[in-house]
Parts: sequence; C-alpha cells; structure tokens
Amino acid sequence: MRRCTRVRSSTPIKEHNVHAFLRRFAKHIRQEDLEWIPKSGSSLTFFYGQDHILKVNKPKSRPDLLKEAKLASYLNEQELPFKFAEPVEIHPQGYFAVFKRLDALPLTTQRLNAFSPDQMNGFTRSLGTFLSFLHAHTFPSDILSHIPTNFRDLVLDLRRVDRAIAYIQEHTEIRTVDWEARVEYLTDSLDQRYAVTHGDFTFGNILIGPDENERPSIIDFAESEICDPSLDFAYFAEDLEDEGIRHEPIMDAIFEN
Repeated sequence: MRRCTRVRSSTPIKEHNVHAFLRRFAKHIRQEDLEWIPKSGSSLTFFYGQDHILKVNKPKSRPDLLKEAKLASYLNEQELPFKFAEPVEIHPQGYFAVFKRLDALPLTTQRLNAFSPDQMNGFTRSLGTFLSFLHAHTFPSDILSHIPTNFRDLVLDLRRVDRAIAYIQEHTEIRTVDWEARVEYLTDSLDQRYAVTHGDFTFGNILIGPDENERPSIIDFAESEICDPSLDFAYFAEDLEDEGIRHEPIMDAIFEN
C-alpha cells in the first residue's frame, strides 16, 4: 500500500493537492464554497462564495501575493480614479489571500472601440492619473519592503539592439535605415529612472464594470517591481498594437494627463 505523504508548507501546489493544502493551512475555508478558475496566472484562484476570490500561491511566488495584497490595500486608501481588489484576509506567509470580488470584466478591444469621445477622454485621463501616482508617489517603507528592485540597464538593451541591426544589415538585404534612426532617437532621449511599476499593465488587468459611471479597476500587482516606469507604458502600447488599435493617439492622451 502506498504511503500517504502529508502536505507541507513547502509542497509544490497543484490542482490535485490544493484542497489538501487548504484543509491544513486554511481550515476555516469551506471547500464546498470554492469554484476553481482555470488559467488564472501564477496563483491557483477560486471563486469563493458569491462575493470573494481566493488565491493560493505556490511556494516561490508567495512573496508576490503578500506584495499584491499590501499594494492593493494601500492604493484603495488613496483618492484615485480606479478601484483595486480589496484584500479581506492574507496569510502572514502568503500561503493564500482572500479578496473582495469585483463586478467587472477585463478590458476588450470591442469595449474600447465602443467608448464615446467623452468616455475615451475620461478613461485616458484616469490611466494617466493612476500611472503618474504609481510612478511618482513616495510609498511607505512597509510597502516598499515587499517590492523587489530590477536594475534593468536600458542603455545596454539599446546596444544589443544596435548589434542585432548591424548583423541583419550585414547578412540580409533588409533595409535597416529606419530602425537605426529609431534606436538613435531612443538613445538620445533616454532618461533612465526607477519607480514602483505595475509590471503587467495589460488589457487583462484593467477591468470595466457594467455601470458606465463606476470607476474601472486595476488588478494583479504580482509582477510589481521597482524599475524603469516606461515598461508599464510599453506593455499597454503593445497590447493596443496587438489588438489592431492605433496606439499613438491613446498613448499621447495618457501622457498629456
């Protein structure tokens, strides 16, 4: 007969053993109240009853769950044009966290294209206000202690791009003049900075509710880090481009705010 192995705090958490993990470390959570949400990122995520979300993190990503809960709680206390998933309970070591469920769905191309000019102005103004706050605010030390720093050298990245362009120019017939001009422009205008960033500022993490007058929401700060804030803008612009939306006017409107 196979010996039954007891679930420990260091046990890799998968779908097949997450319920056993919760029975040991979250005995107060009723298993029958949970409904698993497939494809929910680095966490195993469940609808918990009618009004909550439960996230269970794998051992290596538990600091991310603590960071997400701390940041969301702090941001909800600020006067911002967005809502954030409010943490209701967080395990001290980040084994799991319970958040209030948001009545909203991820931003889509269809929803964005349906915005009236006034709605688009309000939306881009809100994005600009939020990102300005996130990138310029002086966060308290108890929040910053949970956010890692990523010393990414963008000058070095541009040098790598230069070498790649030179290789393409030497070994192919592709015209690279426009590429070289863009890299030169970026190199001349580069102003390396460090700030708290969202880290995954994409359509899937911006939620729009059914009520047009309700504030939209921003979720999932698991990838948040202290690095160059231009990356938040780059992720959002890339999403716009991937969805076939001209990103220039939207990004310009965000920068204006």
